Amino acid sequence: MASAGAQAATITLTVNPTDPQTYSSVSAAVAAANADLNLDNYYDIKVATGTYTNDFANVLRPMTIEAAGGPVRLLATVPPLFNKGIIVTHLEPDGTRPDIRGSCDRRFAGRQWRGHP
Repeated sequence: MASAGAQAATITLTVNPTDPQTYSSVSAAVAAANADLNLDNYYDIKVATGTYTNDFANVLRPMTIEAAGGPVRLLATVPPLFNKGIIVTHLEPDGTRPDIRGSCDRRFAGRQWRGHP
């Protein structure tokens, strides 16, 4: 699931619901990254091609979430997380945002940026 060195590093997590050796949802991979207390570690979450329905994530740390190998569709058929968005992110203290990129279905509702409380 994760590949990392002994010290702070970039850690890659893979999401692929058809592969039991990876995370089955974006939210599960984001939760694993959020659980890491070492903020020097940076997470790169690679999401396999497919549609992820009602897979809501709350990003609490710096990370990249990106499509890997083709289009990724994030679909909400129920109200999204906090009634905000499919992926809710928080501004870092320095004003930077997590990086979400790759091929995405145009119907994706987008991202909602929220500052730190």
